[in-house]
Order: sequence, then structure tokens, then C-alpha cells
Amino acid sequence: MNCITDVKDKISKLIIKAYQHESSDLFIRENMYPYIRNNLGKIEMLEDNFIKDSQMTSFLEKVQQLTIDDLDNDLDFFINIININCRCHFYKTFKGMAIAIRLLPDKIPSLDVLGLPESIKLLTDIKSGLIIVSGPTGSGKSTTIASIIDAINQKYNYHIITIEDPIEYTFEDKKSIISQILLGKNITSFAQGIKASMRENPNVIMIGELRTLEDIKVALFAAESGHLVITTLHADNIIDALDRVTNYEEKLKLKNLLANTFQAIIAQKLITTKEHKVLCLEILLRNDATINCIKNEDYTSLINIMKSTPGMMTMQDHFNTLKEQGIISKEIKL
Repeated sequence: MNCITDVKDKISKLIIKAYQHESSDLFIRENMYPYIRNNLGKIEMLEDNFIKDSQMTSFLEKVQQLTIDDLDNDLDFFINIININCRCHFYKTFKGMAIAIRLLPDKIPSLDVLGLPESIKLLTDIKSGLIIVSGPTGSGKSTTIASIIDAINQKYNYHIITIEDPIEYTFEDKKSIISQILLGKNITSFAQGIKASMRENPNVIMIGELRTLEDIKVALFAAESGHLVITTLHADNIIDALDRVTNYEEKLKLKNLLANTFQAIIAQKLITTKEHKVLCLEILLRNDATINCIKNEDYTSLINIMKSTPGMMTMQDHFNTLKEQGIISKEIKL
């Protein structure tokens, strides 16, 4: 992580300005205007001044300590601008260089602040198994798992290992000790990091994302070995998440491993209203019926169980509840 206190350069000043506007994202493109995604999720211009290529180059060389010629066509990195944590992705377009910057909250929000139900809070007491948080990009998956980790950190004397790309939230030791490992700098892959972490006597392993078959297999093995494994997937709903984990040549083995180890699968979306963003959830919890449904790929019964069992819910049912409670208007669609 690069910590920058000298904010004389143009890009750092724009990050501070975007933060003051309570933006979630800042979009910088060479020889174009800077844009933000505001707190309602809408794209708007931040300034009517072009970003010069020299300003891009100066910023990138400062934060990466490399010449611009040494940079790849795309690069992920994490920076801190006077205590503003930012996840950045540098890339190139046919018009020139660009950076997408995600501004992260100052503090890890609590489970209550996120509005997560009691069934998710109870997951912090589980000692082993697999918890998956899924959703599209920008749905708050990283924030949800960070909140779960922080809740565990406040309750138990554990050793928690996080394996991340990039590191988004910096955890402080509370009751637990937390070792944060950065992909690309400390390890070469998520799978390699999981294998190494199991030799470091952890209670909890947090994996930033399951991306490959090898990641999935090693994560399932870690959960089967008595660790609590918490991770994310890019999947819009729970059925897609199940397919994402098991839809490989080794499907039967993966399906049984998942059924035997999963404790919860959560899918989430952020619903934008005129005034705020609302988390809409789908929750699958472990019990004998859901275990059998996963083993038999009986997804119709699985959805019916989610609809009828306390603590579980489908995305549509939660969306309807939010409408009934007046939290979102009836005009909004899922």
C-alpha cells in the first residue's frame, strides 16, 4: 500500500474532491474530463478541465515508483491519499491512459449499519466451513465480508488470515490477530496463499475472490479441514453461485464437497433510490434439506426452502419486503 501525504499532483487533488462529494468512484482518462459516480450511483462530471497525459504519468510514476514505460497495459493497485483508501485499476484505451478509482469507506461498517439480518450475524459464531458472498461488481461484497471479519475480530481470540487482491480495508487487531496477505507481492495466486495459510494455524481464512478451479478446490479443502473460510464470487444469485463453484469436469466431487462444507451462501445487489442505496439479499443456510438439494441439484426445491425457512430468503422476496416497508418505491425494478 502506498500512503501519499503530498497532494500537490492533480490526480490526488481530484481524489480528495471526489471524497468530499461522497463519491464511490472516480474515473480519470487522459485528455478528457474527470467523472465521478455520486452517492446515488449516477455518473457526473467532476471538473471541466482536461486531464493531461503528463498529470497521469506523474501520478502513476509516483504511486508505482516506476517509469510509465515499465507499466503493463493494466495494473491493479491500492493507495492511501491522506487517509482516503482507494482501489485503483490502471488500463489503456485507444485514446490513451485511464484509471478507475474506487474510494473505500474510512471505517469498516458494522453488520447493523449494513442492515444485515440476524441470520447473517449468527454466522460470526461458526467455527468451520465455507461462507460465500456473491454478487456483481460494485454490489458491496468486499464490504460485507470485511464486516463479518471485523465482527469476528471483536468477539473471538482467533488468528485470522486474509488473502486479497488488492487489500481494500486495513484491519486492526482487536481480540483476534489478523495477518493480511497481498496477491502479487506476498503470494503468486489465491490457491498458493490458501495452501500456505493452512500451515500458519489460522482459525479463519478470508479469500478476496474465488477465480479459478484451483482456488475453489483449495478453498473447499481448507473448509473441510476445519477452518472457517469466507470468500466472494462474481455471481448474480445463489443458483449462479452454485454453478460457478461446481460447473467443472470434476462436478460430482465439487458438488459433494460444497454440500459438505458450506455454511451459507449470500447473494446481494445494491438498489439505488432517490435518496440512498439499499442492500437487497438472497440467503441460503445450511440444513439437512439444503444439503440434499445441492447434492441432487434440486434447485427448484432449494428456492422453495429459501422462501419458506426463517433466516433464508430469495432476492425477489426481500425486494418485495423492502417495497412493502416503504424503503424503496414501487416504481423501482429489481
